[in-house]
Amino acid sequence: MLIKQITTAAVGIALVAGAVACNSDNITKLNTDPNNPTSAPPGPVFTQAVRTSAVAFVGNGFSLRQTEFLVQHWAEVQYPDEDRYARLNAASTQATFNNAYSTQLINLKKLVDAGLAQKNAALYGPAQVLEVRNFDYLTDTWGGIPYSNALKADSGINTPKYDAQKDIYTSFFKILNQATVDMAAAT
Repeated sequence: MLIKQITTAAVGIALVAGAVACNSDNITKLNTDPNNPTSAPPGPVFTQAVRTSAVAFVGNGFSLRQTEFLVQHWAEVQYPDEDRYARLNAASTQATFNNAYSTQLINLKKLVDAGLAQKNAALYGPAQVLEVRNFDYLTDTWGGIPYSNALKADSGINTPKYDAQKDIYTSFFKILNQATVDMAAAT
């Protein structure tokens, strides 16, 4: 009986000592992964958005192959896969559309939001110009696209409506004019 009481007392003392010895700041720091940050400096984020934009819309895949599909100019000499509709599948058409939203446009939106919050036109101005450029490629290619409610999944909008192309262009001119004024006034 005495051994059971001593064991119970020792376990109780060990639990109390362990609870008192824990520092909650150190515990939460252990759960932070230094290799997967939740935020990044704006410079590298902008550089990545520019790089992925250039690859997506100026590269060989979109400028040569994708536009052939869109205007139905299927006449290849060296690689006749398009002539035989061998490359006509969902993967070859949806990647340009979907990846624009999930890569460069979401990064640009975060830069614009951060720049507007900091009132830093040198940060949000160039990001807005590139964002308009990317949306311009999308609307030139597909017509109506998710625009006014796009990239708002954090606000609960998971299925944004498609905006008419004329409304998108009207918005472009407003954004570009304001960005020009703001960047010119920035120091």
